[in-house]
Amino acid sequence: MKKINYLLRYSLMLGILTGFLSSCDNRITESVTSIEEPSPNLEKISVLAFKPTAKNDNDMIQNAINYAATNNIPVVTIPDGAYHIDVIKSVFLKSNIHLQLSPNAVVKAIPTSLSGVYAIFKIHNVTNTKISGGKLVGERYSHLGNSGEWGMGIDIRGATKFEINNITITDCWGDAIYIAGKSKNGSILNVICDNNRRQGVSVVSVDGLAIKNSLFKNTKGAAPQAGVDIEPNKNDVVKNVSIENCTFLNNAGYGLNIYGGTGLCTDITAKNCIIDKSNIGLSIGGGEGVLRIAISDFKISNCPSQSIAINKGSDVVNISKVDILNSAKNAVTVNRGLNVKLSGLNVKGYTTTGLDVQLSNFITVESSTFSTTNANATGANVGWSTDINLTSTNFDGGIMGVKGTDTERFSISNNKIMNMNRGISLNYVRGSTISTNTLQNIKEIPLEINMSSTNKILNNTFINNCIGASNTYSQILFTGTAAVPSSANECKGNKIQNGTAANKAKYGIFLTADSKTNTVSNNTIQAGSYITAAIKNDNPSNIVTP
Repeated sequence: MKKINYLLRYSLMLGILTGFLSSCDNRITESVTSIEEPSPNLEKISVLAFKPTAKNDNDMIQNAINYAATNNIPVVTIPDGAYHIDVIKSVFLKSNIHLQLSPNAVVKAIPTSLSGVYAIFKIHNVTNTKISGGKLVGERYSHLGNSGEWGMGIDIRGATKFEINNITITDCWGDAIYIAGKSKNGSILNVICDNNRRQGVSVVSVDGLAIKNSLFKNTKGAAPQAGVDIEPNKNDVVKNVSIENCTFLNNAGYGLNIYGGTGLCTDITAKNCIIDKSNIGLSIGGGEGVLRIAISDFKISNCPSQSIAINKGSDVVNISKVDILNSAKNAVTVNRGLNVKLSGLNVKGYTTTGLDVQLSNFITVESSTFSTTNANATGANVGWSTDINLTSTNFDGGIMGVKGTDTERFSISNNKIMNMNRGISLNYVRGSTISTNTLQNIKEIPLEINMSSTNKILNNTFINNCIGASNTYSQILFTGTAAVPSSANECKGNKIQNGTAANKAKYGIFLTADSKTNTVSNNTIQAGSYITAAIKNDNPSNIVTP
Protein backbone atom coordinates (compact mmCIF):
# COMPACT_ATOMS: atom_id res chain seq x y z
CA MET A 1 0.00 0.00 0.00
CA LYS A 2 1.42 3.39 -0.92
CA LYS A 3 1.90 5.95 1.81
CA ILE A 4 0.52 9.42 1.40
CA ASN A 5 3.14 12.02 0.44
CA TYR A 6 4.75 14.35 2.99
CA LEU A 7 2.75 17.45 2.01
CA LEU A 8 -0.58 15.64 2.29
CA ARG A 9 0.42 14.12 5.63
CA TYR A 10 1.35 17.56 6.90
CA SER A 11 -2.00 18.94 5.76
CA LEU A 12 -3.84 16.11 7.46
CA MET A 13 -2.01 16.83 10.72
CA LEU A 14 -3.18 20.40 10.58
CA GLY A 15 -6.73 19.32 9.67
CA ILE A 16 -7.02 21.76 6.77
CA LEU A 17 -7.43 19.54 3.75
CA THR A 18 -10.61 21.35 2.76
CA GLY A 19 -8.53 24.44 2.14
CA PHE A 20 -5.62 22.49 0.64
CA LEU A 21 -7.77 21.08 -2.16
CA SER A 22 -10.74 23.32 -2.85
CA SER A 23 -12.41 21.85 -5.92
CA CYS A 24 -12.99 18.64 -7.82
CA ASP A 25 -10.84 19.95 -10.64
CA ASN A 26 -7.83 19.80 -8.29
CA ARG A 27 -8.31 16.16 -7.24
CA ILE A 28 -5.10 14.28 -6.62
CA THR A 29 -4.26 11.64 -9.20
CA GLU A 30 -2.29 9.26 -6.97
CA SER A 31 -4.29 6.19 -5.99
CA VAL A 32 -4.90 6.54 -2.27
CA THR A 33 -7.34 4.06 -0.78
CA SER A 34 -6.15 4.19 2.83
CA ILE A 35 -3.49 5.80 4.98
CA GLU A 36 -1.14 3.52 6.86
CA GLU A 37 0.05 6.02 9.46
CA PRO A 38 -2.79 8.39 10.34
CA SER A 39 -1.96 11.59 12.06
CA PRO A 40 -3.55 11.84 15.52
CA ASN A 41 -6.46 14.09 16.53
CA LEU A 42 -7.71 15.01 13.06
CA GLU A 43 -11.01 16.92 13.08
CA LYS A 44 -11.89 16.42 9.41
CA ILE A 45 -10.74 14.84 6.18
CA SER A 46 -11.59 15.75 2.59
CA VAL A 47 -12.86 13.26 0.06
CA LEU A 48 -10.24 14.71 -2.27
CA ALA A 49 -7.60 12.79 -0.37
CA PHE A 50 -8.92 9.76 -2.25
CA LYS A 51 -9.00 9.08 -5.95
CA PRO A 52 -12.24 8.82 -7.93
CA THR A 53 -12.73 6.20 -10.59
CA ALA A 54 -13.14 7.16 -14.22
CA LYS A 55 -16.89 6.55 -14.15
CA ASN A 56 -18.06 7.90 -10.79
CA ASP A 57 -17.07 9.31 -7.43
CA ASN A 58 -18.48 6.52 -5.27
CA ASP A 59 -15.15 5.02 -4.22
CA MET A 60 -13.56 8.38 -3.48
CA ILE A 61 -16.34 9.42 -1.12
CA GLN A 62 -16.83 5.93 0.35
CA ASN A 63 -13.13 5.47 1.05
CA ALA A 64 -13.00 8.82 2.81
CA ILE A 65 -15.99 7.83 4.99
CA ASN A 66 -14.50 4.40 5.76
CA TYR A 67 -11.13 5.88 6.61
CA ALA A 68 -12.66 8.52 8.88
CA ALA A 69 -14.76 5.91 10.68
CA THR A 70 -11.77 3.63 11.24
CA ASN A 71 -9.60 6.45 12.55
CA ASN A 72 -12.18 8.36 14.62
CA ILE A 73 -12.23 11.42 12.37
CA PRO A 74 -15.68 12.96 12.91
CA VAL A 75 -16.07 15.04 9.73
CA VAL A 76 -15.69 14.14 6.06
CA THR A 77 -15.86 17.15 3.75
CA ILE A 78 -16.95 17.39 0.14
CA PRO A 79 -15.55 20.63 -1.33
CA ASP A 80 -17.25 22.79 -3.95
CA GLY A 81 -17.66 21.09 -7.30
CA ALA A 82 -19.71 18.47 -9.14
CA TYR A 83 -19.68 14.81 -8.08
CA HIS A 84 -21.39 11.83 -9.69
CA ILE A 85 -22.75 8.81 -7.85
CA ASP A 86 -23.63 5.41 -9.23
CA VAL A 87 -26.90 4.88 -7.35
CA ILE A 88 -26.76 1.12 -7.93
CA LYS A 89 -23.83 1.07 -5.49
CA SER A 90 -24.74 4.19 -3.44
CA VAL A 91 -22.53 5.72 -0.77
CA PHE A 92 -23.04 4.41 2.78
CA LEU A 93 -22.61 6.54 5.89
CA LYS A 94 -20.84 5.15 8.93
CA SER A 95 -21.52 5.71 12.60
CA ASN A 96 -20.19 8.90 14.19
CA ILE A 97 -19.56 10.55 10.82
CA HIS A 98 -20.68 13.99 9.66
CA LEU A 99 -20.60 14.22 5.86
CA GLN A 100 -20.25 17.94 5.25
CA LEU A 101 -20.86 19.33 1.76
CA SER A 102 -19.55 22.78 0.91
CA PRO A 103 -22.22 25.30 -0.16
CA ASN A 104 -21.44 24.82 -3.85
CA ALA A 105 -20.91 21.07 -3.77
CA VAL A 106 -23.38 19.26 -6.03
CA VAL A 107 -23.74 15.49 -5.82
CA LYS A 108 -25.61 14.05 -8.80
CA ALA A 109 -27.19 10.65 -9.40
CA ILE A 110 -25.99 8.89 -12.54
CA PRO A 111 -29.01 7.80 -14.64
CA THR A 112 -30.21 4.24 -14.09
CA SER A 113 -32.99 1.95 -15.28
CA LEU A 114 -33.55 0.49 -11.81
CA SER A 115 -37.20 0.23 -10.79
CA GLY A 116 -36.46 -0.85 -7.20
CA VAL A 117 -35.04 1.09 -4.29
CA TYR A 118 -31.84 3.03 -4.83
CA ALA A 119 -30.29 6.20 -3.43
CA ILE A 120 -27.41 8.60 -3.63
CA PHE A 121 -26.62 8.28 0.08
CA LYS A 122 -27.71 5.49 2.44
CA ILE A 123 -27.78 5.74 6.22
CA HIS A 124 -28.38 2.13 7.22
CA ASN A 125 -28.07 0.61 10.71
CA VAL A 126 -25.69 3.24 12.02
CA THR A 127 -25.79 5.78 14.83
CA ASN A 128 -24.84 9.42 15.28
CA THR A 129 -24.64 10.38 11.60
CA LYS A 130 -25.16 13.68 9.83
CA ILE A 131 -25.30 14.98 6.27
CA SER A 132 -25.27 18.74 5.75
CA GLY A 133 -24.79 21.44 3.14
CA GLY A 134 -24.65 21.51 -0.62
CA LYS A 135 -27.10 19.97 -3.04
CA LEU A 136 -28.21 16.51 -4.12
CA VAL A 137 -29.68 16.10 -7.60
CA GLY A 138 -31.60 13.02 -8.71
CA GLU A 139 -32.10 11.70 -12.24
CA ARG A 140 -35.84 12.09 -12.80
CA TYR A 141 -35.27 13.75 -16.16
CA SER A 142 -32.66 11.26 -17.33
CA HIS A 143 -33.99 8.06 -15.75
CA LEU A 144 -33.54 5.13 -18.14
CA GLY A 145 -37.05 3.77 -17.98
CA ASN A 146 -40.58 4.51 -16.85
CA SER A 147 -41.19 2.07 -13.97
CA GLY A 148 -40.61 2.35 -10.24
CA GLU A 149 -40.91 5.20 -7.79
CA TRP A 150 -38.11 4.54 -5.29
CA GLY A 151 -35.11 6.50 -6.46
CA MET A 152 -34.11 8.44 -3.33
CA GLY A 153 -31.75 11.21 -2.48
CA ILE A 154 -31.11 9.91 1.04
CA ASP A 155 -32.31 6.49 2.20
CA ILE A 156 -32.40 6.07 6.00
CA ARG A 157 -33.09 2.65 7.57
CA GLY A 158 -32.46 1.35 11.07
CA ALA A 159 -30.54 4.51 11.93
CA THR A 160 -30.30 6.15 15.37
CA LYS A 161 -29.46 9.78 16.07
CA PHE A 162 -29.33 10.90 12.46
CA GLU A 163 -29.51 14.46 11.14
CA ILE A 164 -30.05 15.96 7.68
CA ASN A 165 -29.30 19.68 7.81
CA ASN A 166 -29.07 22.67 5.48
CA ILE A 167 -29.18 20.71 2.25
CA THR A 168 -31.20 21.00 -0.98
CA ILE A 169 -32.45 17.80 -2.63
CA THR A 170 -34.05 18.02 -6.07
CA ASP A 171 -35.23 15.97 -9.04
CA CYS A 172 -35.34 12.52 -7.44
CA TRP A 173 -37.17 9.72 -9.26
CA GLY A 174 -38.79 8.89 -5.93
CA ASP A 175 -38.32 10.73 -2.62
CA ALA A 176 -35.80 13.28 -1.53
CA ILE A 177 -35.58 11.58 1.88
CA TYR A 178 -36.90 8.14 2.90
CA ILE A 179 -36.95 7.03 6.56
CA ALA A 180 -37.74 3.42 7.51
CA GLY A 181 -36.47 0.33 9.32
CA LYS A 182 -37.36 1.29 12.89
CA SER A 183 -35.10 4.32 12.87
CA LYS A 184 -34.91 6.46 16.00
CA ASN A 185 -34.25 10.01 17.11
CA GLY A 186 -33.66 11.82 13.86
CA SER A 187 -33.95 15.38 12.64
CA ILE A 188 -34.44 17.12 9.31
CA LEU A 189 -33.50 20.79 9.64
CA ASN A 190 -33.31 23.68 7.18
CA VAL A 191 -33.82 21.37 4.20
CA ILE A 192 -35.26 22.18 0.77
CA CYS A 193 -36.90 19.32 -1.13
CA ASP A 194 -37.87 20.56 -4.59
CA ASN A 195 -39.32 18.93 -7.69
CA ASN A 196 -39.07 15.35 -6.50
CA ARG A 197 -41.28 12.84 -8.20
CA ARG A 198 -43.02 10.98 -5.37
CA GLN A 199 -42.44 12.79 -2.04
CA GLY A 200 -40.32 15.39 -0.41
CA VAL A 201 -39.98 13.15 2.66
CA SER A 202 -41.46 9.69 3.30
CA VAL A 203 -41.63 8.65 6.95
CA VAL A 204 -42.29 4.90 7.07
CA SER A 205 -40.88 3.74 10.40
CA VAL A 206 -39.39 5.92 13.12
CA ASP A 207 -39.60 6.65 16.84
CA GLY A 208 -38.61 10.27 17.37
CA LEU A 209 -38.24 12.65 14.44
CA ALA A 210 -38.10 16.45 14.25
CA ILE A 211 -38.69 18.23 10.94
CA LYS A 212 -38.08 21.97 11.27
CA ASN A 213 -37.55 25.12 9.23
CA SER A 214 -37.78 23.30 5.92
CA LEU A 215 -39.39 23.79 2.51
CA PHE A 216 -41.15 21.07 0.52
CA LYS A 217 -42.32 22.10 -2.93
CA ASN A 218 -43.27 21.05 -6.45
CA THR A 219 -43.67 17.33 -5.70
CA LYS A 220 -45.28 15.75 -8.73
CA GLY A 221 -45.13 12.62 -10.84
CA ALA A 222 -45.94 9.52 -8.74
CA ALA A 223 -48.61 9.21 -6.03
CA PRO A 224 -49.03 10.25 -3.28
CA GLN A 225 -47.07 13.35 -4.41
CA ALA A 226 -46.81 14.84 -0.90
CA GLY A 227 -44.46 17.38 0.56
CA VAL A 228 -44.17 15.13 3.62
CA ASP A 229 -45.88 11.73 3.71
CA ILE A 230 -46.05 9.95 7.07
CA GLU A 231 -47.16 6.47 6.05
CA PRO A 232 -46.02 3.25 7.75
CA ASN A 233 -45.85 0.00 5.83
CA LYS A 234 -47.30 -3.25 7.15
CA ASN A 235 -46.44 -3.81 10.82
CA ASP A 236 -44.44 -0.56 10.94
CA VAL A 237 -45.04 2.25 13.43
CA VAL A 238 -44.37 5.96 13.17
CA LYS A 239 -44.45 7.79 16.49
CA ASN A 240 -43.20 10.88 18.27
CA VAL A 241 -42.82 13.09 15.21
CA SER A 242 -42.81 16.90 15.39
CA ILE A 243 -43.03 19.24 12.41
CA GLU A 244 -42.44 22.95 12.97
CA ASN A 245 -41.97 26.11 10.91
CA CYS A 246 -42.19 24.32 7.58
CA THR A 247 -43.63 25.42 4.25
CA PHE A 248 -45.39 23.16 1.72
CA LEU A 249 -45.84 24.72 -1.73
CA ASN A 250 -47.39 23.43 -4.93
CA ASN A 251 -47.33 19.72 -4.13
CA ALA A 252 -49.66 17.89 -6.52
CA GLY A 253 -51.15 15.45 -4.01
CA TYR A 254 -50.83 16.64 -0.41
CA GLY A 255 -48.97 19.24 1.51
CA LEU A 256 -48.74 17.09 4.65
CA ASN A 257 -50.18 13.56 4.64
CA ILE A 258 -50.45 11.54 7.89
CA TYR A 259 -51.78 8.16 6.76
CA GLY A 260 -52.11 4.97 8.78
CA GLY A 261 -51.51 2.76 5.76
CA THR A 262 -51.12 -0.75 7.11
CA GLY A 263 -49.31 0.46 10.25
CA LEU A 264 -49.90 2.91 13.07
CA CYS A 265 -49.12 6.63 13.27
CA THR A 266 -49.22 8.03 16.79
CA ASP A 267 -48.19 11.14 18.69
CA ILE A 268 -47.62 13.46 15.73
CA THR A 269 -47.50 17.23 16.25
CA ALA A 270 -47.19 20.02 13.69
CA LYS A 271 -47.27 23.77 14.21
CA ASN A 272 -46.45 27.07 12.56
CA CYS A 273 -46.60 25.75 9.01
CA ILE A 274 -47.80 27.08 5.66
CA ILE A 275 -49.50 24.97 2.99
CA ASP A 276 -50.36 26.45 -0.40
CA LYS A 277 -51.57 24.96 -3.69
CA SER A 278 -51.86 21.27 -2.91
CA ASN A 279 -54.87 19.25 -4.03
CA ILE A 280 -55.40 18.39 -0.35
CA GLY A 281 -53.55 20.58 2.11
CA LEU A 282 -53.50 18.47 5.29
CA SER A 283 -54.75 14.87 5.34
CA ILE A 284 -55.03 12.72 8.48
CA GLY A 285 -56.20 9.12 8.88
CA GLY A 286 -56.66 5.84 7.05
CA GLY A 287 -55.56 2.25 7.30
CA GLU A 288 -54.59 0.82 10.68
CA GLY A 289 -55.06 4.15 12.39
CA VAL A 290 -53.78 7.58 13.28
CA LEU A 291 -53.80 8.33 16.99
CA ARG A 292 -53.10 11.49 18.98
CA ILE A 293 -52.45 14.12 16.34
CA ALA A 294 -52.05 17.80 17.28
CA ILE A 295 -51.98 20.54 14.61
CA SER A 296 -51.82 24.27 15.40
CA ASP A 297 -51.02 27.65 13.88
CA PHE A 298 -51.29 26.63 10.23
CA LYS A 299 -52.09 28.73 7.17
CA ILE A 300 -53.66 26.69 4.37
CA SER A 301 -54.63 28.25 1.06
CA ASN A 302 -55.68 27.51 -2.52
CA CYS A 303 -56.33 23.78 -2.15
CA PRO A 304 -58.81 22.72 -4.87
CA SER A 305 -60.16 19.56 -3.21
CA GLN A 306 -59.89 20.01 0.56
CA SER A 307 -57.83 22.11 2.89
CA ILE A 308 -58.10 19.65 5.80
CA ALA A 309 -59.26 16.02 5.47
CA ILE A 310 -59.67 13.87 8.59
CA ASN A 311 -60.44 10.32 7.53
CA LYS A 312 -61.25 6.84 8.78
CA GLY A 313 -58.90 5.60 11.48
CA SER A 314 -58.36 9.04 13.01
CA ASP A 315 -58.70 9.09 16.80
CA VAL A 316 -57.88 11.90 19.21
CA VAL A 317 -57.14 14.66 16.72
CA ASN A 318 -56.80 18.25 17.92
CA ILE A 319 -56.55 21.02 15.32
CA SER A 320 -56.42 24.64 16.46
CA LYS A 321 -55.70 28.13 15.18
CA VAL A 322 -55.76 27.44 11.44
CA ASP A 323 -56.42 30.03 8.74
CA ILE A 324 -57.97 28.53 5.61
CA LEU A 325 -58.35 30.56 2.43
CA ASN A 326 -59.92 29.69 -0.92
CA SER A 327 -60.84 26.02 -0.80
CA ALA A 328 -62.32 25.21 -4.18
CA LYS A 329 -64.43 22.41 -2.69
CA ASN A 330 -64.54 21.58 1.04
CA ALA A 331 -62.52 23.50 3.59
CA VAL A 332 -62.63 20.84 6.32
CA THR A 333 -63.85 17.24 6.01
CA VAL A 334 -64.23 14.73 8.85
CA ASN A 335 -65.16 11.30 7.48
CA ARG A 336 -65.33 8.41 9.96
CA GLY A 337 -63.31 10.37 12.47
CA LEU A 338 -63.39 9.80 16.23
CA ASN A 339 -62.63 12.19 19.08
CA VAL A 340 -61.78 15.17 16.90
CA LYS A 341 -61.61 18.72 18.23
CA LEU A 342 -61.41 21.71 15.88
CA SER A 343 -60.99 25.17 17.42
CA GLY A 344 -59.95 28.60 16.32
CA LEU A 345 -60.47 27.94 12.61
CA ASN A 346 -60.78 31.00 10.39
CA VAL A 347 -62.21 29.75 7.09
CA LYS A 348 -62.79 32.08 4.16
CA GLY A 349 -63.91 31.07 0.70
CA TYR A 350 -65.27 27.58 -0.08
CA THR A 351 -67.48 26.52 -2.94
CA THR A 352 -69.18 23.43 -1.49
CA THR A 353 -68.89 23.08 2.30
CA GLY A 354 -66.99 24.85 5.02
CA LEU A 355 -67.22 21.88 7.41
CA ASP A 356 -68.38 18.43 6.28
CA VAL A 357 -68.77 15.78 9.02
CA GLN A 358 -69.92 12.31 8.00
CA LEU A 359 -70.11 8.96 9.83
CA SER A 360 -68.14 10.36 12.74
CA ASN A 361 -68.41 10.31 16.53
CA PHE A 362 -67.46 12.73 19.30
CA ILE A 363 -66.57 15.72 17.16
CA THR A 364 -66.27 19.23 18.62
CA VAL A 365 -66.01 22.43 16.62
CA GLU A 366 -65.69 25.64 18.61
CA SER A 367 -64.63 29.29 18.45
CA SER A 368 -64.35 29.31 14.67
CA THR A 369 -65.52 31.31 11.66
CA PHE A 370 -66.79 30.05 8.30
CA SER A 371 -67.56 32.61 5.63
CA THR A 372 -68.14 32.41 1.88
CA THR A 373 -69.42 34.51 -0.98
CA ASN A 374 -70.53 31.43 -2.95
CA ALA A 375 -74.33 31.41 -3.01
CA ASN A 376 -74.52 27.59 -3.16
CA ALA A 377 -72.14 26.72 -0.31
CA THR A 378 -73.11 25.26 3.08
CA GLY A 379 -71.37 26.29 6.27
CA ALA A 380 -71.57 22.96 8.13
CA ASN A 381 -73.00 19.69 6.85
CA VAL A 382 -73.29 16.87 9.43
CA GLY A 383 -74.62 13.44 8.54
CA TRP A 384 -74.93 9.93 10.03
CA SER A 385 -72.95 10.91 13.09
CA THR A 386 -73.32 10.98 16.88
CA ASP A 387 -72.20 13.28 19.65
CA ILE A 388 -71.38 16.33 17.56
CA ASN A 389 -70.82 19.63 19.35
CA LEU A 390 -70.86 22.86 17.33
CA THR A 391 -70.41 25.89 19.55
CA SER A 392 -69.34 29.55 19.57
CA THR A 393 -68.86 29.58 15.81
CA ASN A 394 -69.93 32.09 13.15
CA PHE A 395 -71.37 31.13 9.77
CA ASP A 396 -71.72 33.89 7.19
CA GLY A 397 -72.95 33.56 3.60
CA GLY A 398 -73.94 30.72 1.31
CA ILE A 399 -77.15 28.77 0.86
CA MET A 400 -77.31 27.29 4.38
CA GLY A 401 -75.59 27.68 7.73
CA VAL A 402 -75.92 24.26 9.39
CA LYS A 403 -77.46 21.09 7.96
CA GLY A 404 -77.91 17.94 10.03
CA THR A 405 -79.03 14.58 8.61
CA ASP A 406 -79.66 11.31 10.46
CA THR A 407 -77.60 12.39 13.44
CA GLU A 408 -78.00 11.85 17.18
CA ARG A 409 -76.95 14.10 20.04
CA PHE A 410 -76.06 17.06 17.87
CA SER A 411 -75.46 20.12 20.05
CA ILE A 412 -75.65 23.46 18.21
CA SER A 413 -75.09 26.25 20.73
CA ASN A 414 -73.92 29.86 20.99
CA ASN A 415 -73.38 30.20 17.25
CA LYS A 416 -74.11 33.16 14.99
CA ILE A 417 -75.68 32.23 11.64
CA MET A 418 -76.36 35.03 9.16
CA ASN A 419 -76.67 36.29 5.59
CA MET A 420 -77.81 33.13 3.81
CA ASN A 421 -80.90 31.45 2.35
CA ARG A 422 -81.55 29.04 5.22
CA GLY A 423 -80.12 28.95 8.72
CA ILE A 424 -80.35 25.53 10.45
CA SER A 425 -82.04 22.54 8.85
CA LEU A 426 -82.36 19.25 10.76
CA ASN A 427 -83.51 16.06 9.00
CA TYR A 428 -83.89 12.77 10.88
CA VAL A 429 -82.07 14.31 13.85
CA ARG A 430 -82.71 12.91 17.33
CA GLY A 431 -81.89 13.76 20.91
CA SER A 432 -80.18 17.03 20.01
CA THR A 433 -80.09 20.54 21.44
CA ILE A 434 -80.21 23.81 19.51
CA SER A 435 -79.69 26.58 22.04
CA THR A 436 -78.66 30.22 22.44
CA ASN A 437 -77.88 30.71 18.75
CA THR A 438 -78.45 33.95 16.87
CA LEU A 439 -79.98 33.65 13.41
CA GLN A 440 -80.00 36.89 11.46
CA ASN A 441 -80.71 38.09 7.92
CA ILE A 442 -81.90 34.70 6.72
CA LYS A 443 -83.84 34.95 3.44
CA GLU A 444 -86.08 31.92 3.85
CA ILE A 445 -86.38 29.63 6.93
CA PRO A 446 -84.02 30.31 9.85
CA LEU A 447 -84.75 27.00 11.67
CA GLU A 448 -86.37 23.89 10.19
CA ILE A 449 -87.08 20.69 12.13
CA ASN A 450 -87.97 18.00 9.57
CA MET A 451 -88.74 14.35 10.38
CA SER A 452 -86.81 14.81 13.63
CA SER A 453 -87.67 13.89 17.21
CA THR A 454 -86.82 14.45 20.87
CA ASN A 455 -84.82 17.59 20.18
CA LYS A 456 -84.71 20.74 22.30
CA ILE A 457 -84.88 24.20 20.71
CA LEU A 458 -84.07 26.57 23.53
CA ASN A 459 -83.36 30.27 23.99
CA ASN A 460 -82.39 31.11 20.42
CA THR A 461 -82.65 34.64 19.01
CA PHE A 462 -84.09 35.40 15.56
CA ILE A 463 -83.48 38.84 13.98
CA ASN A 464 -84.65 40.21 10.62
CA ASN A 465 -85.38 36.86 8.95
CA CYS A 466 -87.65 35.45 6.22
CA ILE A 467 -86.80 38.48 4.11
CA GLY A 468 -86.61 36.77 0.71
CA ALA A 469 -90.36 36.99 0.09
CA SER A 470 -92.98 38.56 2.34
CA ASN A 471 -95.68 36.47 4.06
CA THR A 472 -94.11 33.20 2.81
CA TYR A 473 -91.77 31.57 5.31
CA SER A 474 -91.76 30.69 9.01
CA GLN A 475 -89.11 31.67 11.55
CA ILE A 476 -89.32 28.16 13.09
CA LEU A 477 -90.84 25.29 11.09
CA PHE A 478 -91.78 21.83 12.38
CA THR A 479 -92.63 19.48 9.52
CA GLY A 480 -92.15 15.96 8.18
CA THR A 481 -94.19 13.27 6.47
CA ALA A 482 -97.19 11.22 7.57
CA ALA A 483 -94.86 8.26 8.06
CA VAL A 484 -92.07 10.21 9.76
CA PRO A 485 -93.45 13.32 11.45
CA SER A 486 -91.40 15.64 13.60
CA SER A 487 -92.36 14.60 17.12
CA ALA A 488 -91.70 15.03 20.81
CA ASN A 489 -89.55 18.13 20.29
CA GLU A 490 -89.48 20.96 22.81
CA CYS A 491 -89.42 24.61 21.67
CA LYS A 492 -89.02 26.97 24.58
CA GLY A 493 -87.65 30.37 25.51
CA ASN A 494 -86.87 31.52 21.98
CA LYS A 495 -87.00 35.20 21.06
CA ILE A 496 -88.20 36.23 17.59
CA GLN A 497 -87.52 39.91 17.02
CA ASN A 498 -88.77 42.42 14.50
CA GLY A 499 -86.30 43.37 11.80
CA THR A 500 -85.63 46.29 9.49
CA ALA A 501 -86.43 44.55 6.19
CA ALA A 502 -89.75 45.25 4.48
CA ASN A 503 -90.45 41.55 3.93
CA LYS A 504 -91.72 39.62 6.96
CA ALA A 505 -92.31 35.99 7.88
CA LYS A 506 -95.77 34.50 7.40
CA TYR A 507 -95.60 32.77 10.80
CA GLY A 508 -93.39 33.07 13.82
CA ILE A 509 -93.66 29.32 14.52
CA PHE A 510 -95.43 26.86 12.21
CA LEU A 511 -96.25 23.27 13.21
CA THR A 512 -97.55 21.46 10.14
CA ALA A 513 -99.94 18.52 10.14
CA ASP A 514 -96.88 16.29 9.81
CA SER A 515 -95.65 17.24 13.27
CA LYS A 516 -97.05 15.79 16.47
CA THR A 517 -96.63 15.74 20.25
CA ASN A 518 -94.28 18.69 20.17
CA THR A 519 -94.28 21.20 23.02
CA VAL A 520 -94.07 24.93 22.29
CA SER A 521 -94.02 27.31 25.27
CA ASN A 522 -92.70 30.56 26.68
CA ASN A 523 -91.40 31.95 23.40
CA THR A 524 -91.34 35.70 22.75
CA ILE A 525 -92.57 36.61 19.26
CA GLN A 526 -92.66 40.31 18.43
CA ALA A 527 -95.65 41.43 16.39
CA GLY A 528 -93.52 42.98 13.65
CA SER A 529 -91.65 39.74 12.97
CA TYR A 530 -94.57 38.02 11.16
CA ILE A 531 -97.64 38.90 9.07
CA THR A 532 -100.26 36.13 9.40
CA ALA A 533 -99.81 34.55 12.83
CA ALA A 534 -97.34 34.31 15.69
CA ILE A 535 -97.92 30.55 15.99
CA LYS A 536 -99.81 28.26 13.61
CA ASN A 537 -100.50 24.68 14.73
CA ASP A 538 -102.04 22.22 12.25
CA ASN A 539 -101.91 19.14 14.50
CA PRO A 540 -103.87 19.12 17.75
CA SER A 541 -101.48 16.62 19.36
CA ASN A 542 -98.93 19.42 19.67
CA ILE A 543 -99.04 21.29 22.97
CA VAL A 544 -98.80 25.02 22.29
CA THR A 545 -98.87 27.82 24.83
CA PRO A 546 -97.98 31.48 24.29
